[in-house]
Parts: sequence; C-alpha cells; structure tokens
Amino acid sequence: MNHLNLYGSVAYSTLETIYNTYEMTSLILDNNISGCIVECGVAMGAQVATAHRCCLDKNNRRKIFAFDSYEGIPIACENDDQQPGIGDIKEHVKYSDKRELLRTSGITVCPLNRVINLTKRWFPKTHTDFSYIKGWFQDTVINFKEPIALLRLDGDLYESTKVCLENLFPLLQPNGILIIDDWALTGCQKACMEYFKNVNVKEIDPTYKTPGPKYFQKI
Repeated sequence: MNHLNLYGSVAYSTLETIYNTYEMTSLILDNNISGCIVECGVAMGAQVATAHRCCLDKNNRRKIFAFDSYEGIPIACENDDQQPGIGDIKEHVKYSDKRELLRTSGITVCPLNRVINLTKRWFPKTHTDFSYIKGWFQDTVINFKEPIALLRLDGDLYESTKVCLENLFPLLQPNGILIIDDWALTGCQKACMEYFKNVNVKEIDPTYKTPGPKYFQKI
C-alpha cells in the first residue's frame, strides 16, 4: 500500500477512497471488462494514479482520460444547496444562461502542468497512458466516444454530474464500474437519482466504508 499512501498524500479525499478505487479497478481488470478508465474531476490526480497503479500491478494497462477544468470547481446552480469548499448557499447566483456558471469558484484549483508533473514523477515510464482533457465538462465530455470500463465522477455539483452521466454513462460497458465521489452532496445525488430512473445499476459495497462516495455496477 506504500504507493497508494503516496498518492493519498496529495488527494482531496481519504485514503479509504484511494484503496476503494484500487479495489474497483481490480474488479474491471479481473473480470476483463473492456474499455478505458475515465475520471471527471481530477484534482491533483491521486485517484487516476491509483487506478493506473492497479493496472501496472496486474500487467493490464489501460488508457486513462483525466477530465477537469484545472481551474477549480464552477459555480453551483439552484439544484445545489452547497458551494463545495465554501459552505451552504443562502442565495444562488442569478443567471439567464447556465454557461454563466462556468467560471471558477476558486476552490480546488489544480493547474494542469502541476498534475502532469506529478504523474511523470510517479510514473516516469508509463505516464504516456494518461490523456488530460482540459475544460468545463459541458464542453469536453460531449465529444468523448471511447468505450469505458471504469467511470469515476468527482464533479461535486448537480450540473457537472448530470452532463457527465448523460454523455459518459452510455459508454460504460456492461458490468463496468461507476464511482460517484460526491454522493453526500445534495446536488450530485439529485442528478444521479434522476438519471438512474432510466438505467440499470446496482450498488457495490467496497471493503472500506466511507461516508461520501458510492460505488455502482452497470447491469
């Protein structure tokens, strides 16, 4: 677990979620689920690093796609009751077009060059397995077409979660794994529950119990 502890040292989440990501990656590899690994909301890259470490350990390398604005979390909408990292929302930002919310809140700003440098330090020989897609999800995930084996969503907000589910979940292969990092946030959970009405997933219990993330398998 030494490598996982190293990645966890720069994570915006607990070591337990790092271990769970390793476990979920093992599931897709051990069961020969085809496709790449995708994370939306990368922060410093600890979770995708964990997934890659699992791929190396099992000699089953997969392409990894890391979607993020690399400018921080955007502005919450009326379906969110919190602005992550700031607190409860007393009055929502008024907007006439949702794109007005696509600006940084200043929280969890992880510049792309810093994330790339960390990945190269951790994986000097295999960092080329990573592709970084910079921009707001509303502009980037809509163009993605690769089959997905593991999809991890860490977008915090209703709109961020919704657009990723709508565009990426259809690419998740049967028995593929979906990780929702921000289930404890009202907006994120609302987006998931709305979307799950029309798809089939089952919840998976990971080894390490955590108060936030939820783990699902596409059926």
